[in-house]
Amino acid sequence: MCVGGCIVRVLPKSARWLMANGRQEEAMELIHKAALVNRKPFKESDMELQQQSCKVEQRLQRKHTVLDLLRTPQMRKQTLILFYVWFVNVLVYYGLSLNVSDFGTNIYLTQLIFGLVEMPARTITLFTLNRSRRISQLSFLAVGGLACLLTIFIPPELSVVRTVLAMIGKFGITASLSIVYVYSAEVFPTVIRQSGIGMSSMCARVGGVIAPIIYLLRQVSLHAPMVVFGLCPLVGAALTALLPETAQRPLPDTIEDVEGSRNK
Repeated sequence: MCVGGCIVRVLPKSARWLMANGRQEEAMELIHKAALVNRKPFKESDMELQQQSCKVEQRLQRKHTVLDLLRTPQMRKQTLILFYVWFVNVLVYYGLSLNVSDFGTNIYLTQLIFGLVEMPARTITLFTLNRSRRISQLSFLAVGGLACLLTIFIPPELSVVRTVLAMIGKFGITASLSIVYVYSAEVFPTVIRQSGIGMSSMCARVGGVIAPIIYLLRQVSLHAPMVVFGLCPLVGAALTALLPETAQRPLPDTIEDVEGSRNK
């Protein structure tokens, strides 16, 4: 905690946040410093950032609260979808991790495989994120959900096949969980980004709490938990298609930016 506290003091503030809060002089100073460190001198003739910051300052005359996440139609839609995506990612992630004893193979070996599969899952997102945030998110959700759903059709005798499918499911969900951190921060506008990420994280924690409880459904059907872990990500993938693409796009600063944008 001491190290973390020291790092927080050293880290600079977000230039976008400074602009969104009317502190354009500090923002421009930070941008100049960043350009110098990256050996890309800031062009003084480029006044776009200054003009944008002034426009943002004029539109921002009040403080925003968590309620602003749900106050307007487009913002409400995107917020609820992201809440669900966070929830389902953590639900399935911990659900599969706690279910290693049900796949019919050595639990220690299965746990080892589940741990190792996270490394390529997190690495591959480095190459897919730059192409498309939205497609990456829904694709990995679909892969994870479909793999989990297919396990219910595999007989218990083929434990290796069931474990492989579960491993693919864990791969997809792990990659999706890595992407949602970046994607959510770009979907929420600057003025309520912290509130959005905080509430999304709370929904994720709810998913983590519910994950062990899902296995009580085994009293109804042995396949019920994996059906839940399969269908929930597929629903999340379909809902993600309704979110805007953020890769290589300007990020929204205000709620008005979100309401004026279209799903492209």
